[in-house]
Amino acid sequence: MAGKSSDHKLSRDDIITAVAELIAEQGLENLTMRNIAKHVGCSVGTLPHYFDGKDDIVIAALNWSNERIFSRLGNMEVDEIHLESLYPLIRMAMPVDGVSDTEWRVRLCLWDYAATNEEMRDTVNKINDSVTDLLKGLLDHLQKTGEIHAQQDKDATAMTLLHMCIGGGFNMLHTPLEQREGKLQPLFNYIESIRA
Repeated sequence: MAGKSSDHKLSRDDIITAVAELIAEQGLENLTMRNIAKHVGCSVGTLPHYFDGKDDIVIAALNWSNERIFSRLGNMEVDEIHLESLYPLIRMAMPVDGVSDTEWRVRLCLWDYAATNEEMRDTVNKINDSVTDLLKGLLDHLQKTGEIHAQQDKDATAMTLLHMCIGGGFNMLHTPLEQREGKLQPLFNYIESIRA
């Protein structure tokens, strides 16, 4: 991204992508307006034309990560989903390749930041609620088609899957990329445990 020569060709998406790259590579502690401008190739004075401040940029980066993950998940209609469909959906949402690794590194830094920043915490909670609602919808469909137990508590199951994905994803970041596929098995085993 570095090396852009003209501020007027810059877009908000260019800045968000650059910020995500910086966070993934260097963490939040090195995310300054000066570093962002240098990485994007613009002046520091250009950034306020696109964002209200550093927190606004950080929230945009978190949304960038989640939107990219959701865009991969959103290509399948709920009524086309079977229990086996959950495996590739989960795989697409986890950090098992270079692209998703960057997305999860951004998430890790920003979720840590949310522990002490109320606005970021609200954003993280909204994202978690959206994911939980998506999972509950999938589970509801799978109950109606008889693929999972009729008495399965959708709320508890959705929350368990969410927590397993979050914890598993963060732990995968500490595992060499080529070994991460094997780390998905506990999630898949849990899904099998709810099969009717």
